[in-house]
Amino acid sequence: MKPLRIAWFSPLPDERSSITSSYVSALLLPEIEKECEITLFTNTFLKHPKLPTYHYLKAFRVHKDTPFDLFFYQLEDKPSHDFIRFHLGLMPGVVWFHDALLSTAGPIPILNSPWSDIVEKYHTPSCDWPSRKKVHTYRGPLAYRELGLAAVPVFSSEVAHGEYRRNIKEKIASASDTASYFVPVPLKDELFEDLPEQKSDSSTLSLAIAGAPFVENRIEKTLRAMEQARGKVARSVKLKWLVPEKARQEAAKLVEKYSELDIECLYGESPSQWEEIIRTCDVALHLSFTVFGHREPFPGISLALGREVVVTDFGVHDYLPENLVMKVRPGESEVGELALLIQKLSERSLSLNENNRAFAFERYQKKVVVHNLLSVFERSSQQVLPAHYDRWGKLLSTAKQNLLTESQSLVQSAYFEHALSPIFDELGWLER
Repeated sequence: MKPLRIAWFSPLPDERSSITSSYVSALLLPEIEKECEITLFTNTFLKHPKLPTYHYLKAFRVHKDTPFDLFFYQLEDKPSHDFIRFHLGLMPGVVWFHDALLSTAGPIPILNSPWSDIVEKYHTPSCDWPSRKKVHTYRGPLAYRELGLAAVPVFSSEVAHGEYRRNIKEKIASASDTASYFVPVPLKDELFEDLPEQKSDSSTLSLAIAGAPFVENRIEKTLRAMEQARGKVARSVKLKWLVPEKARQEAAKLVEKYSELDIECLYGESPSQWEEIIRTCDVALHLSFTVFGHREPFPGISLALGREVVVTDFGVHDYLPENLVMKVRPGESEVGELALLIQKLSERSLSLNENNRAFAFERYQKKVVVHNLLSVFERSSQQVLPAHYDRWGKLLSTAKQNLLTESQSLVQSAYFEHALSPIFDELGWLER
C-alpha cells in the first residue's frame, strides 16, 4: 500500500518556537514521515533540512504534478497563520484547530469573503454564484468560515470541540454529516523519560507564571495575591515570570510597582523556556481568563513535570480534573482565593505530583498523538476526502473558467497573456 501523500501547511517546524503549530510540527513530523510522504508548505522561502519545502503559492503546481491525498492545515489565531486561512479557501482539507475563535476577520484576500455562498453552492450545485456586489458581513469571532471549509475538523482543545459539536456544527451545512476529532497538543518524550529534579531550596515557595501583563493573563492579580499573603505565609515566596520580549517595558513597570515582592523576570514565550523555568519551581500558575488563544503546551508541561498546578476556573481549563489541579474562580473573590492558596501551599512540603505526571502521560504522550493523527488521516483519505475533493474540483474548475472568462472580457487579449496569465498560472487558476 502506497503511503499517503500529505500537503502539510504550517510555519517551519521549530521545537523552540512560541508558535504552537511550529512546535507541534517539530515533534510530530519525524514520526509521521515514517508512515506518510510529507511535503511542507510555508509562507517563507526557507527550507526544512529534510523535507521538501515550498512557498504555499506553489501548492497547486506541486499538486498538479504529483497529486496529494490530503491537504492538512494547522490553524492558530496569529498573523503567522494568515496564509493558511487564505489557502484553506482554495483547497479545503483536514484542519487542526488550535484556535476556533479568531480575533481578526483575517487577511485581505478573504475580507468580504463569499464563503457561505461557496459552501452552499458546493452542496447545491444548481444554486447561483454570489453576486459581485453582494456584501458579506463578518459573523464575529467564531471561525465559521474556516470550520465550514474544513472537510475534517480536528481540535486540540476539548472546550472548542465541545462547543463545535453542541452549537456550531449544525449551523454549517458542510459539517452536518462530518466526523470531528479531539487530538491534544503533544509533549516531547524527554518530559516523561527524565524524572524531574526536586527543587533544592525548600525555604522558598517558587511560583511560575507566563504571559504579557494584560488583564486576561491575571499577572497583576497574582502580584496582589502575593502581596495579600505576605505575613501569613510559612516561608518566603518567589515568582518567576516568563515575559514576552515585546512586553518587557510594561513588565518592568509592574515589577517596580510591586517592588517589595520577590519577582524574577525571564524573557521569551516558547515551551522550551517554560520547561526550563518550571523545572526550578514548585507551583505553575495558568490563570488566563479569555476566550481567545490557547494555553497548550504550557499546562501540559507543568503537569508532566509533576508540579502543583493552579488554573482559572474558566474556558480551556474546564476539562482539567479538579482532583489534579487547583481552580480559582475569576471575579471579586479571585485575589483572595489565590492568596489563600499561596498561604496553604507555603505550609506544605511539596513533592512531585505523580498523579499529574500520570495524567499528562496518558493525555499528551507523543506516540499516542501520532497514532491518533495518523488514524484521522487514514480514515479521512478513505471515507471522506475522495468524494469531497471530486466535488470541490468540479466547483473549482467552474469558478476558474468563470473568472477567466470575466477577466478576459475586461482587458485586451495581448495584455492578459503578457501580464495576467502568469499570475493566474502561479495561483493555479488556469486549466491546463
